[in-house]
Amino acid sequence: MRILVFENEIPKVKDAFSDVNELDFNKELKINYIDKSQNFGDYKDSVNYDLIFVDIDLSPTSEKDGYGVIEEIIKFGNRNIVVLTGNMVEKELKKRGLDNIKILSKPIFLDELKSTIEAFM
Repeated sequence: MRILVFENEIPKVKDAFSDVNELDFNKELKINYIDKSQNFGDYKDSVNYDLIFVDIDLSPTSEKDGYGVIEEIIKFGNRNIVVLTGNMVEKELKKRGLDNIKILSKPIFLDELKSTIEAFM
């Protein structure tokens, strides 16, 4: 399974993803991390990922915030998206027509991350 993580504070989430990959998925997950929207490249390549985690509050130096990233990903047909956030974002997601997207709160708990990934397998 290929996973992409958009997160401006990669060290804060990388350990959780690495631990779950090692403990629960026998290191079979292929995880890539992107810290700014412009560092991803062409969003049509998002279809090459089985699951994409997007931090809503990307760095101020990111060209797009998490909502913009999600809209680009959906435009190219990938709807396997999970929002990573430490904030309440349900209202804004609903306002943008994205209320069907799963939310994973930060800090990330390993059991929640594991079950989230399993739900997309």
